[in-house]
Amino acid sequence: MPDQWYYSKNGQRSEPVTVHQLKQLLNSGQLGITDFVWKPGMPTWIPAGQVPELAAIAVPELPPQLKGASQSKGLVLCKDCGKQISRQAPCCPHCGAPRRAYRADREAKNLLMGIAIVVLLVFLCGGCVVVVNHSR
Repeated sequence: MPDQWYYSKNGQRSEPVTVHQLKQLLNSGQLGITDFVWKPGMPTWIPAGQVPELAAIAVPELPPQLKGASQSKGLVLCKDCGKQISRQAPCCPHCGAPRRAYRADREAKNLLMGIAIVVLLVFLCGGCVVVVNHSR
C-alpha cells in the first residue's frame, strides 16, 4: 500500500488504510479529529485534526452566527483563520493552528480568581470582626 496510515480508536490500532479512507472515516463520523493517526516516517501519533490533508474536512464548515443570536457554548473562533472550532479541539481543524487560551476561557479564569479573592477577603475580615467582638 503506497500511502499507509493507521488510526487509533478507543485504544485499538487499525489495519493500514489510505488517506482517502481516513477522509471517508472522518466524513462518516467513524473517526474524530481527536482520534490519533500515524504513518511510517512520523515520529509520533498525532490527532487527525493536525494532519493538513485531513484538517480541512475534519469539521464541516459552520454557517456564520446570526446577529443577536447567542454564541454556541461549545464553539470559539480560531485566532489564526477566524473560523469556528470546538472549544475542546487541541488545534484548528481548518488551518492546523494550535488552540490557545481564548477570550471566554480567560474571562472564566479571571472570574474564578475574583471570586476566590472576595472569599478570602471575607474570610480574613470576618475573622478580624470576630476577634474584635470577642475582645470586648
